[in-house]
Amino acid sequence: MTPIIKSVLSVVGAFFVVAVLVGLATALASRLMLGSTGPGTEPTTAYLVVNLACGVLFAIVGGYVAATVSDHSPLGHAVALSVSMMLLG
Repeated sequence: MTPIIKSVLSVVGAFFVVAVLVGLATALASRLMLGSTGPGTEPTTAYLVVNLACGVLFAIVGGYVAATVSDHSPLGHAVALSVSMMLLG
């Protein structure tokens, strides 16, 4: 596999790791902390803090995945992941 393809796949794969982890954590936190959700349901402060903390933790995990899967420039791959997350977020 060429290095550029491996670089792209490491960033895309890490992005999907983050997306899956955040999706699962958000679903679990909303089920446990919000109970019934529907139109007009306001999120609590505790839910927002937990959701933000999980997002930060999983972004760090994603950066680690991108850095370890790539062959070269681990910091560059982590930066590429963070830039793509900011642009798509």
